[in-house]
Amino acid sequence: MYPKIFRGIVCLTIFCIFFPRVSKAAHAPRLRTFAFTYITEVNDIHKDAKNISIWLPYSKSDANQKITRLLISAPYPTRIYKDVEYGNYILCLSASAPECRSIKVEMKFRVRRREYVRRNFDPVGIRAGNDSDPMLKRWLQPDSLVPIDDRITKLAMEVTRGKTTNLEKARAIYDYTIANLIYDKRGAGWGRGDIYYACDVKHGNCTDFHAVFIGFCRAVGIPAKFAIGFSLPEERGQGEIVGYHCWAEFYLKGYGWVPVDTSEA
Repeated sequence: MYPKIFRGIVCLTIFCIFFPRVSKAAHAPRLRTFAFTYITEVNDIHKDAKNISIWLPYSKSDANQKITRLLISAPYPTRIYKDVEYGNYILCLSASAPECRSIKVEMKFRVRRREYVRRNFDPVGIRAGNDSDPMLKRWLQPDSLVPIDDRITKLAMEVTRGKTTNLEKARAIYDYTIANLIYDKRGAGWGRGDIYYACDVKHGNCTDFHAVFIGFCRAVGIPAKFAIGFSLPEERGQGEIVGYHCWAEFYLKGYGWVPVDTSEA
């Protein structure tokens, strides 16, 4: 016998305050500092619910950002888990026989973000050196909505025909994606990262755009992966962030990961 699953309505609210900081060096990556308030509310919890678990993304520091002053406010105990395969951190709230019909979790933190741009391509450096990422084989494998089958491989080969280096192939895939897909969230099916959907209807959101880019890269032997975060306008003092934004990264041997954003090009 399977346990009953009670569903609730989840609401997310993200507020951001921008603290300006300009890098002094003319060609140095720009630095920006933000104060985030990330609020999650699960409403209409069933009165007979016995156990409730809420899983939320948990921000972490990396080479391009530093997270500080992280505070968590929640009515029930929380724990932080680390994903074994990808290294992502996850906040989990657990409640047994919750008395309230609504649960609110609030995370506040400050992030100092460094502009993540890589344009200094050196053809010699790209072909030399060792690969340092142990996950490269994973980023050549298919996903459930991004299969690497005969159809996708054929399309990717057509797009990259005549290109010899991985940099040239990645550029060709980038150009194809921005030339053939339209950012359009009308209708049903968009936003799932389904490469078949994106190739057929040729519109969608950032998730769909990058499903095409990642799938085509993998099909021609270029490791590629998906990244997600918050989209921040160039000039903004404070306000609410209405949703997520995603991009892709592809790998060049001897050079490393290169971020690309085909939906904002």
